[in-house]
This record gives sequence, structure tokens and C-alpha cells, in this order.
Amino acid sequence: MSTLRFILVTASLTVVVGACDYWFVDDDRVCTLMGCSSGFSLHLSPSSIRFQPGRFDVSVEVENDTTRSCFFVVSNDPERCASGQCVVEENCNALYFVGYSDPDRVMIAYPVLPGMLTIQVQHDGSDIGELSVEPEYRMSQPNGPGCPPICRRASASLFLDQG
Repeated sequence: MSTLRFILVTASLTVVVGACDYWFVDDDRVCTLMGCSSGFSLHLSPSSIRFQPGRFDVSVEVENDTTRSCFFVVSNDPERCASGQCVVEENCNALYFVGYSDPDRVMIAYPVLPGMLTIQVQHDGSDIGELSVEPEYRMSQPNGPGCPPICRRASASLFLDQG
């Protein structure tokens, strides 16, 4: 009987120790090991349902100092857009919901925590949107209260006037 009890206890400990890859105990808290990232997200949407074809230049000035610029090009081929390939060139490393989503939208993530931002967007060289914003960051602890990491995220939306 004691051999059977030893086997059951050993098997139970193996299951518990094997599960430790997914959580840990820190100062009497049980924490998971989920990650998160801090930063700022910019959401761009056209004033109409769709982005017009052409080049969009996005410039983000961080606290009157550093400027980050990128661009994306929207195709004028309806078949290409219907297949989800409407953005034909880009360097924004963004998520594009263009041509198949109602309404179109672009989400650009910046791994910085600025206190003040000035955002300017041009379409084929013409100014179509500008926004100055002081982001309000929300703190999150995906692994539970008192467990690392602590992440801060904020976002802003800009509706673009394409005429």
C-alpha cells in the first residue's frame, strides 16, 4: 500500500512541477507568465468608407523633437483590394484593414511613451489630417496585481479628410 501511495504522490508532484512553466509564486502571489508591451498606437480612418488610391505619408513628431515618418500606398485595382492586397507598398509596419473592411482603417504601433505628439498625414502631397495629442496611458498587469510586467498603452484616432 505504501508503494502505491508513493507512486500517486510522485505522479501528482510531476504534474504540478510540469505546470510551473505557466505560472510562478512571488511573495505569496501566484503570477502567470504572459507578456505585454508598452507604447502608443495611432488609428487612421478615412472620412469616407474607403481610403482613396495613392500615397499616404504619416509624420509623427514626438515632444517637439524626434520625428518618425512612414508611408503606405493604396492601389486603385478593385480586384486586388477585394482580395485584401490593397496596400501595395509600405514601411509603417502597421496593420492594414484596407479594401475589405468597413470602414477602412490603419493601425500603427510606436514602441515609445511620449508625453506629447503631433501627427500629420498627407495624401499625394496634400495635407489631409493633423492632430496634437497628449496621450493618456492605461496601465495593465496581464499576470495579475503585483506581478510583472507592468505595461502602459495609449492610442489616438485621426479621421482623414480626403475631400
